[in-house]
Amino acid sequence: MLNNFNRAKQFLPMNSLKGFTEALRLKEKTVEERKNLLADAAEELSFNLSLLQVNMLVVIKYYHLTSYQTIKGLITKINYSYKYLVVDDQKIFFNDIINIIIC
Repeated sequence: MLNNFNRAKQFLPMNSLKGFTEALRLKEKTVEERKNLLADAAEELSFNLSLLQVNMLVVIKYYHLTSYQTIKGLITKINYSYKYLVVDDQKIFFNDIINIIIC
């Protein structure tokens, strides 16, 4: 005959995947706040944007979703009317760019 404690024990959560909760915690991303550029940095960025051409090798730091990313590659497309460029199939809007290095 089972007492109430033993009957309830069967409904307790089971950790069948050992280490899974720790792995999920490691995968959690912290949201990085978008930075506002100072006037000098914004002016330098604007100047560098005006120098860009298709097939130019660049290193760009930009804000994507929740954090800053860095990409190095060739510019395949520049669209000044919609204010974006494409580097190795990655579409990057001018407003998301924080730094450009022309290689």
